[in-house]
Amino acid sequence: MSDSWPVGLPETLWDYGNLPVQDLPQIPMMGVHFAQQFVIAFVFGWLFIAYFAWDRFNTRQPGAQDFRYRVMKEVEVSDLGGAGALRQAYLIYLITLLFLYVAMAFFGKLILQTVNALNFVGIQVDASSLQFDSPQWPLMLAFGFAGLGPLIPQLRAAEGWLFQRAYRTVGIPVRIRETTRNLVSLLDAAATDDLTAAESLRDDLRHKLNDIRDKTDKTWVRQSLNPAKLEKGLTLLAQLELLVAWARGKRGAWPGSEVSDAVRDMEQITANQADELLDGFERRVGEKVSPGEEKVARRQKYVTETFARAHELRDELTAILAIYVERDPSYVGPSANEDGLIRDAGLRELLRRADPPNLAGTGPELGVLVCILLAIPIYAVFTWRGLHPSLSPLAMADNPPVVLATAGLSALLLISIFWFPLLVTFAARQYYYDERKWIALARQDWPAYAEQRLAVVVMAIFVSVICLSGFAALWAFFIARDVSHFQALLVSGSTPFLRFFPSMALITIPLVWMTLIAADARGYSRGAIVYGICSALLVVACQALHLAFWYGARPCASNAIFLTDLFTEGCFQYYGGLDFFVMPILAFLAAVVFGNPRPAFLHRRITRGGGVRTAAILGAALALVCAHSPIALAQETPSKEEVTIGFRADVEPFSYKVSADGGKREGEQPIYRGFLADLCYWIFDGGDYSVVEKEVTAGNRFKQLRNAEIDVLCDPVTIRFSENDERARSGTFSPIVFATGISYLQRRNPGPGTSVYIGYVGSTTAEKVLEHLCVIDFFRVVPLAERPELATMCQTASVARQIAQEARRTAELPPSGTQIEWYKEWYKSGLLKEVEQMATEEETSVLRLKEASGPRKEGLEKSLQMWSETVAQIKVCREKGKGDCTLDWIVKRLGNNCDDLETKRDASQLSRTVYRFCSFKDHTTLIDWFCKPRKTEGAGMVYLGDREIILGKLQTWNAQHRARCVVENENGGGDLTYEPYAIMVRKPTSNTPQEMEHVQNIAELVQRRVYEFFSFNSLARAKFDTYFRGPRKDRRMSTALAYLFLLNSVEDERLFAFPIEKATAPLKH
Repeated sequence: MSDSWPVGLPETLWDYGNLPVQDLPQIPMMGVHFAQQFVIAFVFGWLFIAYFAWDRFNTRQPGAQDFRYRVMKEVEVSDLGGAGALRQAYLIYLITLLFLYVAMAFFGKLILQTVNALNFVGIQVDASSLQFDSPQWPLMLAFGFAGLGPLIPQLRAAEGWLFQRAYRTVGIPVRIRETTRNLVSLLDAAATDDLTAAESLRDDLRHKLNDIRDKTDKTWVRQSLNPAKLEKGLTLLAQLELLVAWARGKRGAWPGSEVSDAVRDMEQITANQADELLDGFERRVGEKVSPGEEKVARRQKYVTETFARAHELRDELTAILAIYVERDPSYVGPSANEDGLIRDAGLRELLRRADPPNLAGTGPELGVLVCILLAIPIYAVFTWRGLHPSLSPLAMADNPPVVLATAGLSALLLISIFWFPLLVTFAARQYYYDERKWIALARQDWPAYAEQRLAVVVMAIFVSVICLSGFAALWAFFIARDVSHFQALLVSGSTPFLRFFPSMALITIPLVWMTLIAADARGYSRGAIVYGICSALLVVACQALHLAFWYGARPCASNAIFLTDLFTEGCFQYYGGLDFFVMPILAFLAAVVFGNPRPAFLHRRITRGGGVRTAAILGAALALVCAHSPIALAQETPSKEEVTIGFRADVEPFSYKVSADGGKREGEQPIYRGFLADLCYWIFDGGDYSVVEKEVTAGNRFKQLRNAEIDVLCDPVTIRFSENDERARSGTFSPIVFATGISYLQRRNPGPGTSVYIGYVGSTTAEKVLEHLCVIDFFRVVPLAERPELATMCQTASVARQIAQEARRTAELPPSGTQIEWYKEWYKSGLLKEVEQMATEEETSVLRLKEASGPRKEGLEKSLQMWSETVAQIKVCREKGKGDCTLDWIVKRLGNNCDDLETKRDASQLSRTVYRFCSFKDHTTLIDWFCKPRKTEGAGMVYLGDREIILGKLQTWNAQHRARCVVENENGGGDLTYEPYAIMVRKPTSNTPQEMEHVQNIAELVQRRVYEFFSFNSLARAKFDTYFRGPRKDRRMSTALAYLFLLNSVEDERLFAFPIEKATAPLKH
């Protein structure tokens, strides 16, 4: 760049020729790149969070001190049993923290700014002082969660809820408290002989109670309390002595290893304290008493405190016994009658009379999660070997990051379909068990049984849909090039991610239903293999239905039935065959192997719960009202000389036709509006000319100017002198009146491997840009495997464009002998030879792909045959001057027909990405083609043209139609060229003085008035604001156009803004 050139301005506005061919990243991630140090710090923080969560989860919470019994206060939750349930609760806790950590690590700046604005947690953080892209940020977050997490009220509340859920999972405090009360009530009933079918228990208590009575008879104890309180206290001592005996080994082999040593140690400590209390009481009872009121009061206080302490120890030992009941309910099974399991008959009778434990056991979630993690290397190997589809068509299977990303996302997909729904399912089942509402058998209460399962299935589906929606966004993030492509992947195309992936929640229905049935069956010691097989088969059926729905049940190989060709070469990857093995296996294992459902015993009282009802209706209505301000036309006097101006009717906002009645009335009432139309009216307003309007088109405008049918061409004509075309020979250019560039609108963001249809108006400068966009694959649709054929692809599109133009020109010829003569010349022309050459190159290109396999191989053979026939037919036409080589036939053979957007492609043909150049005669026809609603959403559509014209046509189309023409960027893409516009004045048709003077006067007037228009800067800017600001009034003029407005302003604006003063006569001397 020259030293004199201003800093910040580009050296050239001709950008499209400098655009290089770009190597597409195989994992684009919307252009986001993470530094290696940031990723390492993030992984370290992830591991630290996992350790912190485990350490904090196993720490006794302050709320534990509110529990009634020592065993629940002092013994760690993990020592109370239910390790699987605790791991489940820990996973929930860990996932919650990791979700917050990941969200803060990658979106922390946005979150902190929002939180500061809302004052959400009571802590204000100066977000501007934090470096969110520094490796220190994830580390600071991880350490912050460890130190500051408990200070955040919302996080502390979530922790409290999770801890309570974990406690409830192992029976704290609800089930253990209820079981303790039940055992105490049974002991009290046995002591009063009110308990039937428990002779041994009653005898044991009666024997111990009688021994205590014998020891206290005729002692001072009898005078310490009234008989009722004394009897109650002695009963407590008898119960305590019985519980101590059971704790010393009279229970036998029960409970088993399910009870931890910490609980057993607590029992022995409590039993020792009870022994000391009983021994102390027995010694005090045998002591001789001394007279005196003070001595009597001390003895009464001692007895009262002893009975209170006995009550406390009795409850503590009973609570420990309740934990045994909860942890090891084997005493209710058939083996409970065997000697050695529970040796003491009284204890056996007590346990049989007690309400049986209502335990849900552990679900299959942990086993399923482990299997999913083990499946990651399997998916990686299958992806690497080409047996499993990779992330996208652009992602090559020999790329290690692609392989790892594909395997990781496949595991996340399984987690969303299997693990999360099963986690929610068995959490709900646990809740029903805690509330003693779960109905394990349909025969007990079929309506309630079905209602519970439907409620659980609905919750599981809801969670699965939420997770799969997030998964869809994550997958789209990995393969999207930018925001518009990301949005297109989510909601556009034939298989939008936000519908394709969440619909896979269909698999959750049989999975959850059959796994619940199998869990209840295993809880009753019945076989569950049948349910596992049914679950696997139903999962496969749902997979097949899902694929058939989204892919139209199209088979991989021809003459085959959908999915029956799974093991045909190349078809295993086509169907994603690995999923058809992994998912059913997971379903079978979840139902038959994983988890440990415990024996479930229902309470007699069944409370029927309410079902899950959800309803959500969202609506939005938008209306665009475009009002056109009236325009007043000056009445020209008949004596003025006429000047004929050619106006375009379809290039808004520069020139377009308007009418008060929509053009229904006959006559000359239609007028033209637009930036250039207003300028042309302004040029001749108030002068010596009377304007006569005449409509011109892109095809005949230069011809009419050259033939003097119009004097002035009021049209956005690009100034070009270097090209030997008719525009430079048709007239002279005015000063530049506008500056813009070739830009484009995208109707749909084409994904990799999809064709791109580029629409443009023929005979415009857009034609110069077309081929270069294809050569550099500007829209990044050509997969890496097809990149070597890009040059051939673009040449074919270029030849097809020329043939299509010839077909349109031929259609305008007279229908008789002229066409016959044209066809004779056509067969001998060089263009037909060029078509033959292109067909030969396409045939060679297909041969280069001969190593293709599977369905692609079959399409390859058919395509090769088609191109061979095309070459032979064209050769006959060219050499012998006859044959059926019509233009339409050639375009169809070249495969670049722009009318096949809604035509279903022959699946047997070779599917290859193509650029298609679609020429139209005017912008109105083009915008109708571009915005027309279509059933098929696969191909990408592009509207190429001058920026302001395509934006104006889009605005007009949206204003005239109910259905909006949705494009990726309503402001268009970047400018690809520099397009300076000018008004054209015809050249003289003869050398007569009158003709020369007439044309010269018009040219001089146009030149002067153009400069005056821009010198009247307020008027020029007002015209720009009227036509170019857009519907939201947010568009600004480009830097180049702003400079043009300044440079064309050659006079002081005050000369045009204020009235002129009357001339005054000079003073006489």
